[in-house]
Amino acid sequence: MKNYHPLIFHNSLLLIAFSLPFSMFFNIQWNSIFIVILLLNWVIEGGFKEKMSKIRPQMDIFLLFITLYWVNSIGLLYTTEWNDAFHEITTKLSLFIFPVVFLGNLHEITAKHQKNIFLAFISAVFIACLFTFSQGFEFSSDTLSGILVIKKTSLLHRPYLAMYVILGVFMLLYLLLRSQNSVEERILSLLAILFLAFFITLKATTAFIAFLVAFTFVLLTWILHRNQLIAGLITFILVINVLFFSYPFDNFLQQISRIDYIDAHMDNPNIDKQANPRAKIWECAWGVINASSTTLWLGVGTGNAQKVLNQCYEEKKLALAKDYNLNAHNEYLQMWLRQGIIGLVVFLLNLLVPLLIAINQRNYLLIVFITIIAVCSFSETLLSRQAGTVFYAFFNALLYFYFLPEKDRT
Repeated sequence: MKNYHPLIFHNSLLLIAFSLPFSMFFNIQWNSIFIVILLLNWVIEGGFKEKMSKIRPQMDIFLLFITLYWVNSIGLLYTTEWNDAFHEITTKLSLFIFPVVFLGNLHEITAKHQKNIFLAFISAVFIACLFTFSQGFEFSSDTLSGILVIKKTSLLHRPYLAMYVILGVFMLLYLLLRSQNSVEERILSLLAILFLAFFITLKATTAFIAFLVAFTFVLLTWILHRNQLIAGLITFILVINVLFFSYPFDNFLQQISRIDYIDAHMDNPNIDKQANPRAKIWECAWGVINASSTTLWLGVGTGNAQKVLNQCYEEKKLALAKDYNLNAHNEYLQMWLRQGIIGLVVFLLNLLVPLLIAINQRNYLLIVFITIIAVCSFSETLLSRQAGTVFYAFFNALLYFYFLPEKDRT
C-alpha cells in the first residue's frame, strides 16, 4: 500500500483543484470527499516524525496559517447558536488541513505536478463558464433580464466564478511564459482570451477591481526587479485601455454596493434588485461590532453572527436581507463581527505576511492570488462558503509552500 500513497496524494490534489467549481454538483460535496481522501491518505501513511521535521523549519508561517482556523474555534466558547457554529467550523476545516498536509508532506510536488494542478483548475473553470453561458450571453446585455438564466445555468455564485476566472487568466499567462511548445502556446493564448471574455461578460465589479489591482501589483514588482520602466508603463497603459473600453462602467459605485437577490428574483421576477444594498448591511454589521467593548474585541461568537444581523435587519426593516439570511457581505466585517478585532488582525496578517514575502521573492502567482482574496473580501464573505474557503486554503498553501525558492522558505 505504501507505493500507492504518492499516487493518492497527487491525484487527490488534482481532483480538489478540478472540483472547486463543482463543489455541489448533483448536490454532492465532491470537494469535501476529495479533501477527506487526501487527509486519510496522509494519516494512514504515517511517518509523523519525518513530517514534523518538515513543518518545524517553517513553524512561524505554519502557526500563522492554522491560527486563522483556531481563532474561529475559540469563538465557540461564547456562542449560543450551535448549529451555525458547527457549520462555520466544518466549512473552515480546510484552513487547518491544507497547511498541515502541504507542509508535512513526504512527497515532492514537482513543476510538472504544479502544472497539472493548474491545468485541472483551468479546465474546470472553463467547463463552468461554458455551463454558465450555455443559453447565450443575454446576461452581458441586460443584467436584470439575464439574472434568471445565470441562476439556472451557473454552477457557481457569479462573483466566485469571476474570482476563479481571474486566477485562471494569470495561471494561463504563467504557463504561457514557460511553455516551449508552439502548439501549447497557441492553445494557452486562446484560452486566456476566452477567459478574459468570460470575465468581462460576468460583470462582477469587485472582481474587476481585483484584476486591476493584481495586475498593477505584478507589473510593479516586475518593473522593480527587472528595471523595465518603459516596457512596464506601455504594457500597463495598453491593458488598462482595453479593459476600460470593454467593461461597462455605468453606475460603477452602485454596482459595488448592490446585492443581486437572485433567489428572490426566482420567486418574483419583478422585485427590485437594488433594494437593501450592501451599504445598509454593512451599517448593521458595524453597529453590532461597535455596540460594546466586548463585541469590539471578541465579537459575538462563531455561531451568533447571523442571529444578531437578522435582529438588526428586522429593526431597520430590511425585509429581504432578513428573509434570505444575508451575512455581512464583507469578510473583514464578518470576521470582526464573529471573532472581534483579534480575529480581524489574524486574517489581515494571513494576507499581509505572505504578500510581502511574495513581493520580495517575485512569486507572481501568490501576489495575484492574495490580491484577489484581499479585494474580493470587501464585497463577499469568502470564508463562509465552501467555494471560498477551500479556494483560499488550497491555493494559499500550494502557492506559498511550493512556489518560493527553497532557501527562502526556512
